[in-house]
Amino acid sequence: ALSLQRPLLSGYAHRTATVLAALETASDSARESLMIESFILNLWQVFLDLSPSLLLGLLLAGLLHAYLPKGLVHRGMSSPSLRSAWRASLIGVPMPLCSCGVVPAALALKNEGASKGATTAFLISTPQTGVDSLLVSASFLGWPFAVFKLVAAFVTGLVGGGVVNRYTRHEPM
Repeated sequence: ALSLQRPLLSGYAHRTATVLAALETASDSARESLMIESFILNLWQVFLDLSPSLLLGLLLAGLLHAYLPKGLVHRGMSSPSLRSAWRASLIGVPMPLCSCGVVPAALALKNEGASKGATTAFLISTPQTGVDSLLVSASFLGWPFAVFKLVAAFVTGLVGGGVVNRYTRHEPM
């Protein structure tokens, strides 16, 4: 009969516990083989776990490229100013992207003409929060914490983008 119950340990912890148990009794060559096999299996699992986020980021990058008017990013975020970082943080805060999915979207902004600071502000502010995580934070921790999280994401993006705009050389498109 098939059991539909999940094991007590799942995912990485289960595989790691299994490998550690096997390593205790294995010879040196078998240990090396088990460690390599475990590394490859864990690397594959990480890839599988991250792929939805990366695909979402690629999808959003494609949508940004397809639907944003051609001059919008260049006009609003191309100058190395605090205003461009402000706009990028404002766009980034509500987006539901994690730290992996934000990279393709930020590359799309950079390729559309955003300054280094605006791109950095977007990279910093976006994975900290999104509409989805804001609602989860509010339901578990209350609205004061959720609002603090929102403001903190915006401010850190703004500061990071402002610092990058201030201390790096601007490369005109």
